Amino acid sequence: MDDLKGMERQALIIALIFLSALFVIALRLWQVQVIDHPSYRRLALVNAARSMPLIAPRGVIYDRNGKLLVGNRPVFSVYILQSEIKDREYAVRKLASLIKMDKDEVLKKLNDKKARPFDPIMIKEDAPIDEVTRIEEEKSSLKGVVVSVRPVRSYPNKSVAAHVLGYIGEVTAADLEKDPAKQLGPGDLIGKAGIEKIYDAYLRGVNGGERMSVNIFGSSGQVKGFEESVPGKNLRLTIDLELQKASEKALGGRNGAVVVIDPGTGDILALVSHPSYDPNIFSGPISPSTWKQLSGGSHPFLNRALSVYPPGSTFKVVTLSAVLEKALARPEEKFFCPGFFKLGARTAKCWKHSGHGTLTLLEGLVQSCDVVFYNMGLRLGPDILAEFAKGYGLGERTGIDLPAESGGVVPTSAWKKRIYKESWYPGDSINYAIGQGFLWVTPIQLANLYASIANGKARYEPHLISEIRDREGEDIFLYKPRQIGAVPVSPKTLEYVKKALHDVVSRGTGRAARITTFEAAGKTGTAENPRKPAHAWFLCYAPYDGQQLAIASFVEHGAHGDQVTARIAHDILKWYLDNRVALRTKDNK
Repeated sequence: MDDLKGMERQALIIALIFLSALFVIALRLWQVQVIDHPSYRRLALVNAARSMPLIAPRGVIYDRNGKLLVGNRPVFSVYILQSEIKDREYAVRKLASLIKMDKDEVLKKLNDKKARPFDPIMIKEDAPIDEVTRIEEEKSSLKGVVVSVRPVRSYPNKSVAAHVLGYIGEVTAADLEKDPAKQLGPGDLIGKAGIEKIYDAYLRGVNGGERMSVNIFGSSGQVKGFEESVPGKNLRLTIDLELQKASEKALGGRNGAVVVIDPGTGDILALVSHPSYDPNIFSGPISPSTWKQLSGGSHPFLNRALSVYPPGSTFKVVTLSAVLEKALARPEEKFFCPGFFKLGARTAKCWKHSGHGTLTLLEGLVQSCDVVFYNMGLRLGPDILAEFAKGYGLGERTGIDLPAESGGVVPTSAWKKRIYKESWYPGDSINYAIGQGFLWVTPIQLANLYASIANGKARYEPHLISEIRDREGEDIFLYKPRQIGAVPVSPKTLEYVKKALHDVVSRGTGRAARITTFEAAGKTGTAENPRKPAHAWFLCYAPYDGQQLAIASFVEHGAHGDQVTARIAHDILKWYLDNRVALRTKDNK
């Protein structure tokens, strides 16, 4: 009896195990056929289908006046669908003759082991239209040869505004890792620099394509789906293309930068960095010789408008602002410049070795007298100078919508202690007051500083984007000026500063920039470099009693700002007067 009960118990256990296994199998079948059906269906379609991609055109980029900055041009690519070829040897020989390629090169591409059996294999990219025409004429005898058209980025103005616009390139493994939404795939093109990079998510469209089923013999069957590509969004920038060209012409072949900004909005009207490059070279394969030339010692990819340099005497406007605002000197206070300044055992020279003689504090800025500002550096010290430098936005990123902007350095006594493990010395202060020593800023920061003096109230975020539109032409984004700071001095102090800056151009060191019918206010600068000739600066805004534009002109190792950079600014101001102010005046009549 006990044996019988034991056998029944074993049978029940076995039955339960069997039923449990059936339940697990049924549950798994339900998961595969119901829950995971869409996923497996997509996978099956990919594995048993051939896809001809339809690349989405990137959005078009215009300047502030609607002139084309970046567009697209059609490129024809020749593919072979291996499963469609009847006579492989004939097709290879015939195609090679039509597209002027070596037969072995065509075979090498066909035998690429990375390609899946049913995927189209690219034989030639950017085929000329005459070759495409010949292929179409021989289409009946070249079954399996397909010509696909795709848009390729086009920069009609070549190197003009290259550091603003940037370029595109194929995604890398690092790019894919930084794509949490998995919107990118191998072979996709994305922005690599400039506006192309910053606004890539808007500019990049959604690719489409035609997908056809493939039978067990590799032949195509019915069309399984067709997705239209979705073009990217269009951008309008604040850049004035003609002013950009005029600014590049003014800078010429010199290594340096020019920034032109609207003081009332922060609109970047022109941004130049030289040497430059032609973004069109990235539309196709780059030869080793071309890449060697591009990556040479002149650093053409470096955006000098966003890079750091000592500001030299252009910083004296900060020193003057600080000493007047803190009431540590009076505008009419007099100083004597013998051409040098004694500080203990050190003799610090003025740029004018014969000396300026007796002059007031304000005249010290007009003549850019170093001795006057050595005195001011000792009165102020590093921390007050830093307070006003930061108040004007120096030493920190402006927030411009471009990649790789540098922040710079505005030193304090605590900073030196932390970085160099040394105390701050009086000699450091006299260097600081004339824009030398540990101080490092960018041309865009200085342009924004002088723009804030021009408008007299606010410091705006420099920006390049004006609006973003969808393919129907509807605005999806409109930039509104964003205040990021205020002028750190009182209206009274500001009036003294502006008067001195006007006198710099009308009768001081900046006379080379003077235009009698469009007078500017500004400051020259020569930043010493121990190993090479000094850097040259000129900062200004115009008109001196208004705020139409501010300019930062910078030349690496350009020696003296009153000679080279002031003349660059003069040429830009003259062009602006003739081509923008004059036209505006005419339209208002």
